[in-house]
Amino acid sequence: MDTFYHRRLPDGTHPEKPSDVTVTDDGKEYVYRIPRADRTAFKRWATDTFAGGMNHKRLAGRWPNYEVRQPS
Repeated sequence: MDTFYHRRLPDGTHPEKPSDVTVTDDGKEYVYRIPRADRTAFKRWATDTFAGGMNHKRLAGRWPNYEVRQPS
């Protein structure tokens, strides 16, 4: 599986290009620069990273804004 940690932009960076995507988790915004060709792989990675495992969170939204939500 691909990792996208190295594509994360510094904290406080606001999306400025069409390739920038945000993932909001617990009020913190993470911004990544992802080329169009990697969007599907990024979404799969973000789901596994932010919402995977035993925490039962889910990734909601669509490109370029995703939000990690707690189960209701």
